[in-house]
Amino acid sequence: MSSARLATSQFATSFATRPAVVASAPGRVNLIGEHTDYNGGPVLPVALERRTAVAAAPSDGWRFVSSVDGAVHELDVDAPLRRDWTDYLVGVVRELRARGAAPAGARVAVATTAGQAWVGLVPFVVTGARPIFLPSMPGVSSFVEVNVRTYVHHGGRDPGVWFFSLDASSRVAVSVARALYHLPYRFAEMASDVHGPRVRFRSRRIAPGARPGTCAVEYEPRGAVAPARPGTLEHFLLERYVLYAAHAGRLTSTSRALSRRAGGIFV
Repeated sequence: MSSARLATSQFATSFATRPAVVASAPGRVNLIGEHTDYNGGPVLPVALERRTAVAAAPSDGWRFVSSVDGAVHELDVDAPLRRDWTDYLVGVVRELRARGAAPAGARVAVATTAGQAWVGLVPFVVTGARPIFLPSMPGVSSFVEVNVRTYVHHGGRDPGVWFFSLDASSRVAVSVARALYHLPYRFAEMASDVHGPRVRFRSRRIAPGARPGTCAVEYEPRGAVAPARPGTLEHFLLERYVLYAAHAGRLTSTSRALSRRAGGIFV
């Protein structure tokens, strides 16, 4: 995905609207050379293949978000610098103000094709899973699952999940998911035990012909249970209702409703 599309998607996800303008530029390094840069030293600027894009729209204050951390930062641009990535944007705003060219405020999303990605290991228990037209079935509708995933967009839109692997303790669920949704499910021996707030999870893949895979983790929740707030990393990771897969050389996806079947814990 291009940095411009990624910035547009990040803006729409964080601010629930479309940006008014999108711009991008290549990265640059300065080598010793014949050109005198703004710092007064001789340099030779060299453009890089990786690009940074900015999507923005006017607002009554300054709010920044980046594709790196996914959190919205509402800032007073006259306050002391924070010594993080937002300092660069604050510096640009201050320079534009000095030239009389800055708006009163803006919502700004910054994205870069820097090759960074999030990968999640998500163990959980599914309960009450069933087709829309059938009731829940004992021994089939509830099972244990673990998946390894990354977080993607399609064409700069439709944030979703791409699975590297999925293991489940129900042979029926594995067969149905592979046949209908073309997801790479495998059958595994699994157990999930709860001791107070702590969860102990174990999995061992035993599907015939499958690459061996095991998982053993312990975890517990931190903080009160609450919906993920837009603009936070939790929202970026959890609020994705499209499951992508490849089948016969083509990209396929589920409906949004189908992926609302369970929550997960990231470890």
